[in-house]
Amino acid sequence: MKYTVTQIETALDKGSLEVQGQSGKFYSVRRNGMTKRWKSRYDYRVRIPVKVGFSECFALEWNKDGIYTSGETLRINGEA
Repeated sequence: MKYTVTQIETALDKGSLEVQGQSGKFYSVRRNGMTKRWKSRYDYRVRIPVKVGFSECFALEWNKDGIYTSGETLRINGEA
C-alpha cells in the first residue's frame, strides 16, 4: 500500500507504524529526529529518520512525485 508523508507522520506520532524485518515479522518504529524537506528548483524530497529497537536506524524517504523510495515494507497499526 502507498502511504503519504502525512499518513506516516501521523502514524509515527501515534506510535502505530511498523516495518517488516528480514524474518517477515513486523517491528514497531519510532521517530529518531525531525522531518527534513528539500525544496529546490528541480527537486523536492522528504526524509524521516526512524529507529527500530535499540540500535538499528534508517530513514523513510519520498521523492518529488510522492513515491516512497526507501524499500522497506510498512504498515500502519495492523493493516495488511
